[in-house]
Amino acid sequence: MIPFSPERAGGLPSGSQLVRRYQALTVISSIVSLSLISGYLVALLSLTSGQWRSFFGFVGVMAPALTLAQWWFIDPRLWKPMRAYLDQREQPDLSHEVRREAFAAVVHFPRYTFFWGHLWYWLGAAVLAAWLKGFAGITAYSALVIVTAGFTGGFVGMLFHAFATKALLTPLREGLAAELPSGEERGDLVRRLSLRTKLILSVSSVTLVVVLFAIFLAQVRASRSIEQFAVRYEADLAAKVAPDLEGSVAEIDVSEEAKPFEVSFLLVDPEAREIVDGDSNALSPFELEAIRESIEIEPLATAGASTPPRSSRGRPCGTAGSSWPTRRPTSWPRARAAWGSPSRRCC
Repeated sequence: MIPFSPERAGGLPSGSQLVRRYQALTVISSIVSLSLISGYLVALLSLTSGQWRSFFGFVGVMAPALTLAQWWFIDPRLWKPMRAYLDQREQPDLSHEVRREAFAAVVHFPRYTFFWGHLWYWLGAAVLAAWLKGFAGITAYSALVIVTAGFTGGFVGMLFHAFATKALLTPLREGLAAELPSGEERGDLVRRLSLRTKLILSVSSVTLVVVLFAIFLAQVRASRSIEQFAVRYEADLAAKVAPDLEGSVAEIDVSEEAKPFEVSFLLVDPEAREIVDGDSNALSPFELEAIRESIEIEPLATAGASTPPRSSRGRPCGTAGSSWPTRRPTSWPRARAAWGSPSRRCC
């Protein structure tokens, strides 16, 4: 039996102290990772204010819930042998088996937290995307971007978290290694991961994040220029017909102005959030809400779309068209409100 060494054990914290330090590390790394992922999404997506509120509300609730579930129900399995050693290490009759179990747990714990943490990021992003698509009206493209951001951002974030956890546990691991002098015995307790695998995972994950972000950003920038042109075009078109509109929108004839495009008109009551005249199924409730918000907030004065075009009945008149040949990852998938700001981002 290896005798207790006050010099070696004096620098080690108690079991509860070590757990609190790890939890503080987890909170800090989670805040940094979620902030970076959110910034990534803000740069790529343009959602309505209601959709962003739903996004951050979901993250604000689910992130603490998943973290607490990890701490309370999953982590204790590996914390138990480490805490048992730290709380009993000054006892002269500490068993050799306690040291063995603690060493095995402390070596495995960083990898263990990486896999569980990445699972939560991926699962949380998938649930968030599905929830926003089903209940907040985001597009399938936006949902795909959210899932991708959660998968790649969580992977990189948990890599750094695993390295920080390994550094936090280094004094305990070295102390236990000194009390288990047999290299063969320690080797039997280690689950090996080759240096090649570590390098592939770390380098490829960081590279993948950069490449995916560049692809998404290039696609979004290209789509936004098309969307801005469409909004300007339809704003001018709606501004021409709205002042003289007295009957039904079906009577509007813009065949000369809109030959290359399939354009239909809608008359919308933004307060009641309903289509007064035109295809009643052309806009979803989320799109009607976006129209109401764009009227409440003073639009950007650009290309003749500075004010909502209104018919002689005093209601906003706009176009709803989707004949553009490009794939438009827009948060308004089937309609572009002619009174919206042309600077509104398109995805």
